[in-house]
Amino acid sequence: MDIAALLENVEKIVNPVVESLGLELIEREFILDQGRWILRLYIDREGKGVTIDDCETVSRALEPVLDVEDIIPQKYFLEVSSPGIDRPLRRPKDFERFAGSFVKLDTNEKLGDRHHFSGILKGLRNNQIVLQEGEQEWQIPFESLKKAKIRSEELWQQKQKRK
Repeated sequence: MDIAALLENVEKIVNPVVESLGLELIEREFILDQGRWILRLYIDREGKGVTIDDCETVSRALEPVLDVEDIIPQKYFLEVSSPGIDRPLRRPKDFERFAGSFVKLDTNEKLGDRHHFSGILKGLRNNQIVLQEGEQEWQIPFESLKKAKIRSEELWQQKQKRK
């Protein structure tokens, strides 16, 4: 099963429903967890955040749509959640919106001799994610991004003290 293609199809189906409810789809995952498949969707509302009621509303709106489209070949559980403290960053606008945040970032290919980076997100410049890691400023091509998440400042500072 091509999970990346499946997630792209899920996003095409889910986005209009989520947006019609005044929310936005932040991230989507299809994972095998303890022997069961889970389609996990993270939603948000800019400037306001989401509530448990929002998650429930989205879940109820999506269940019949996903059932009719029938693009997921096996039994799965649908989970709708807020992005939480470790908010994923996936779209260019996420890297602009959360400039100044502490982030952890992984790349598909090595930059220098590394795949993993942590530091202060400076934003997006010429399709490059700009990350300040101590004295080093990294410019990471957006297309090299594997995954990125905001990290709480407290956890980031603890890591810096251990170095």
